[in-house]
This record gives sequence, C-alpha cells and structure tokens, in this order.
Amino acid sequence: GAENVTDPADVALQHALQQEQTQEQEQEQEQEENNRLVQELDRERNRMQQLAERLQSVVIEQESRVAEIRRQVAQRNAHAERMEAQRQQAARMAEERQRRDAEELAAMLDAEQERQDAALMTVDRRDAEEHAARMRFERLQRGAVLLEVGEEEERMAAERRQQTVAVVEEHERRAAEELAA
Repeated sequence: GAENVTDPADVALQHALQQEQTQEQEQEQEQEENNRLVQELDRERNRMQQLAERLQSVVIEQESRVAEIRRQVAQRNAHAERMEAQRQQAARMAEERQRRDAEELAAMLDAEQERQDAALMTVDRRDAEEHAARMRFERLQRGAVLLEVGEEEERMAAERRQQTVAVVEEHERRAAEELAA
C-alpha cells in the first residue's frame, strides 16, 4: 500500500500544472474574446464610416436643395419686383394719359366755347348789319316817296305852266286875228 500514498510534491506539481493549463485556456479565451471585440469594433467603425458618408451626401443634397430654393425665392422676388415696377409704370402712364386726355378735352371745350362765342358775335353783327340795312332801306324808301311826291308836284306845275302858256298863246292869237280883221 506504499504506492497508494500520494506524494505531496506530486500533488503540488499536478496542481501547478492544472493551474497553468487553466490559465492558458483562460488567456486563449480572453484572446479570442479580444479578437472578437476588435472585429466587432472594426465592423462598428465601418458602419459608422458608411453612416457618416451617407450623412455627408444627405447634407450635400440638402444644401443643394436649400440653394435651389433660395435661387427660386430670389427669382420670384426679382419677378415680383419687376411686376411691381411694371405696374407702377403702367399706373404712371395711365395717369399721364388721363391728364393728357383731360387737357385735350379742356382745350377742345375751350375751342368750342370760343367758336360758339364767335358764332354769336357773328350773328349779333349780322343782326346789327341787317337792322342798319333795313333802316337805310326805309330811309331810302321814304326819300324815294318824297322824291316821287316832289316829281309829281313838279309835273303838275309844269302842266299848269304849259296850260298858262297855251292860254296866253291862244289869247295872243285871237288878239292878232282881231287886229287883222
């Protein structure tokens, strides 16, 4: 039974070997775990990098969209300003046209008034001339009547003179006849 007795040194050695083996296994496991973690970290880093790239492309896209929107807004504003300027110009032109029309109308009304005044003056002058002519005519008529009356009187006087001459001549002839007889 002496072989059965285990040597404490053997036991210690056995124990030390077991411990070493266990440590090695643990180290291997730890190494594997580390490797796994490193790979996972690499994958994660790749994923993050891809995300960053995607995000950057999104940002670039957004920025270009913002720039496009700004351009459109500026374009719309410029268009609105142009339209407003055109509207103001049209309003100014319309005012100017109305003013000119009003002036032309006023000038036409003035001219018409002048024409009517002139026509009235002409009518008045014609009336005055006709009246004067009528008066002259009436005076002439009266003169002619007076003249006629004068002529008639003169004619009758001439007849009377002739009769007187005839009577005197007759009387002289008779006297001469009587003297001859």
